[in-house]
Amino acid sequence: MPRYFVKETLFAFANFGEYEEKILKSIDLEGDDIYSNLIRTVTFDENGFIASKMFLIDKEQSDIDGVYLESGKCLHTVLYTDDHDELIMNKLLDACKKWAKENDAEFRGVLYIFIKFVVPNAKSSMFYYDVWLPLR
Repeated sequence: MPRYFVKETLFAFANFGEYEEKILKSIDLEGDDIYSNLIRTVTFDENGFIASKMFLIDKEQSDIDGVYLESGKCLHTVLYTDDHDELIMNKLLDACKKWAKENDAEFRGVLYIFIKFVVPNAKSSMFYYDVWLPLR
């Protein structure tokens, strides 16, 4: 996974003002889309998920001091789901743990989720995600 600079940390959107202040002011709405600049980060251990938050990122600023996402060798997968599958994160983590065991690999306890594509639908929207899990 490439090295990404963290511009903002977002724990939750309390209101539109926070969204406007933290996200819209930090991206070029003419040249960028919001999905390419946001990443969900989920921490986990052997017992399951610990925490989740969003980061506003920029991969172009890799030469300045600051906070960066973990980079380097990763397990990369594409996740496809609808908006009704409430267990998708557990299924994803179980499948990744199975892969790690079969390949004698160990994760660093964090996974990164990029929204790649959304297909809106009145009955059930479909979501495509790029998922990266840094390896030790």
